[in-house]
Amino acid sequence: MNSILAPTLHQGRSLFLRRTIPSDAPLLYQRAYQNLEFMRLFRLNDRPADVEEVRSRLVRTERHLYQYETEG
Repeated sequence: MNSILAPTLHQGRSLFLRRTIPSDAPLLYQRAYQNLEFMRLFRLNDRPADVEEVRSRLVRTERHLYQYETEG
């Protein structure tokens, strides 16, 4: 099961890893950034204010990754 939007980085028996993409923002905001235990475990001190802030961070990361991959 490959995603069209983001390539699968590693596939195990029941685990698929892929890069996060901007459309993942609502899920990340609700399940990760709103979970104080998650924030503590991953030592995340910069909680985004809303889903749009998460999305903009992912867009910025995606641009940097694309730029890095095309330069190499």
